[in-house]
Amino acid sequence: PRTPYTASWVPVTPGVTSLSSFTSQRSGYTRLPRRKRESVARMSIRAASNLLRGRSGLAGSQTARSFPRRSFVRPSWMDEDTVDFADTSASLIINKDDVPYEMYSMADDVFESPPMSASFAPAEQLDQKFPSLKDVSRAPKTPTSVPEKIHPRRGRRIASRVKHFAFDKQRRQYGMGVVGKWLNRQYRHSLSSNIQKQLDDFHSHRPYFTYWITFVHVVITLLACCTYGFAPVGFSQNSKTELVLRNRGIYESVKFIQQENFWIGPSSEDLIHLGAKFSPCIRQDQQIISLIQKAKDLEKDSGCCIQNDNSGCVQTLRSGCSETLATFLKWDNEYVDIKRSSGSVCHQDPRVCEEPASAEPHVWPDNITQWPICTSPKKWNLTGYRHMDCDIKGRPCCIGTKGRCEITTREYCSFMHGYFHEEATLCSQVHCLDEVCGLLPFLNPEIPDQVYRLWLSLFLHAGLLHCAVSVVLQMTILRDLEKLAGWVRISIIYIFSGITGNLASALFLPYRAEVGPAGSQFGLLACLFVELFQGWQMLENPWKAFLKLLGIVLFLFLCGLLPWIDNIAHIFGFLSGLLLSFAFLPYVTFGTFDKYRKRILIAVSLLAYVGLFSSLIIWFYVYHINLYWLEHFTCLPFTSKFCEKYDIDHDINDVVH
Repeated sequence: PRTPYTASWVPVTPGVTSLSSFTSQRSGYTRLPRRKRESVARMSIRAASNLLRGRSGLAGSQTARSFPRRSFVRPSWMDEDTVDFADTSASLIINKDDVPYEMYSMADDVFESPPMSASFAPAEQLDQKFPSLKDVSRAPKTPTSVPEKIHPRRGRRIASRVKHFAFDKQRRQYGMGVVGKWLNRQYRHSLSSNIQKQLDDFHSHRPYFTYWITFVHVVITLLACCTYGFAPVGFSQNSKTELVLRNRGIYESVKFIQQENFWIGPSSEDLIHLGAKFSPCIRQDQQIISLIQKAKDLEKDSGCCIQNDNSGCVQTLRSGCSETLATFLKWDNEYVDIKRSSGSVCHQDPRVCEEPASAEPHVWPDNITQWPICTSPKKWNLTGYRHMDCDIKGRPCCIGTKGRCEITTREYCSFMHGYFHEEATLCSQVHCLDEVCGLLPFLNPEIPDQVYRLWLSLFLHAGLLHCAVSVVLQMTILRDLEKLAGWVRISIIYIFSGITGNLASALFLPYRAEVGPAGSQFGLLACLFVELFQGWQMLENPWKAFLKLLGIVLFLFLCGLLPWIDNIAHIFGFLSGLLLSFAFLPYVTFGTFDKYRKRILIAVSLLAYVGLFSSLIIWFYVYHINLYWLEHFTCLPFTSKFCEKYDIDHDINDVVH
């Protein structure tokens, strides 16, 4: 805004203008003497005298101001305040209204303090003191009318241009962003007014979702590492061998193999407990079901192996019981409480169990794999049954992540990082998969139902290095996109692209425990492509920008071919993010036809995403498909042993972990 003051006279010399006519009092160009400040004591005495006279405060002490409040000083007539412009003509007279906006001082527009010259003499006294100033002014000039009433400028201290400069400095430009600046992307030189108006209508949003999700990631990662510790760091497997007491009562050399974690974090078993994407915990896996059923069939024919020296007993098969050092006790159509051919069981018998009792109508079945856990046996020192009076050496232990159970000693179970069940006597009485998965127990112990792992794993990371990579990507790309689209739209794209990627990974890599927002992050990369496509016509060299962005994404996909990187989640997260971005990201229209075309594209993209997500759910729960060739997208076997430890084959019969 221009200052509503026009100088009432001009300098004597043509081509000379007064500096003080368009500079601030604070700029230091004026040569008027400074006003001496009164002491506190004098002001106090004067204020008290004014109160006694009926006046208010400090009024009447100094010369009354005749000047209105203004942010400039009165024109100077001093020689030191003038600058001679040699190249200007004699008829050129510079008025304050003719000075460009940039020549004004910010202090003049913002601070509205009266000039110090106003406290020395009113305007009338100055005109009387220097009467020749009006006479020496000979140059013709057009008088500028001064408005009679000057509105107060209080409350309007910041000019509109200053406000726009302050608030628009960090505004997110459509089609540019952080990645666009990195790749040196530019607008076309000529944009239509309609497009320019649409670009001006875009407002930057605060990245609330970015800060929240990053804070949650960091806190959960630190808590997980502090609670569960760190697995061995590396890309291969770590083995440890010790002498451990086995169920036969002798010490044997046992090897424990653990997968290393190069992300510097917990082990795979601990990540599954935390909520990693693990298909056997989400739905029933046919191979695990057949493995458990095979173990039950073998246990049905087991019996109690009692050492001849009464050193102990253990439940095992006949082949696992020594014929010379032990006695294998097995019922063969013997009458116990009923005629039974399955059993016996070490430290469990339907005749000596009070809770739950084997009585009509709840008689324990002949098949020992259907026996319940005896929670209250009879308090007898000796029962007279050898399989009940012996010292039991082994109980069920859940080992690994595939639901495998062994009847073994506590020492061996602890060495193998298993879950020892002191209360049970048979593997059929425990549900190892429920124990391995952790979190909320299954509604039916035999049917996994932890579908919430598909989005819970988005908040977990495999280690400190993994979390650091996510923080860098989110604080750059995610924050930049959220400034453009807002937290609601970007959170929808982030969450649903991550869930879709995890669902596809659980379908094609069922036995790998994966964590992290891999699908979500590649969904964000898809947003960059969609933003480029939507603003294709207003960018200069759009093909060059597309090839640069494509090269970055292809490089990241090639990195996903290495072991321990979930490239399946990357691929399907990118596809779902591409479809969701067309539906939810804001866009610029280039005419009426383009506007309706993009509206149709929104509907088609939503339908395509619903179709993709529905197909994955059907393949995951209803029609189980095994497309083994897709596994090579996540680990390409460059050598025969390059992906040996990645568990990409689905045959788990020979897999311990």
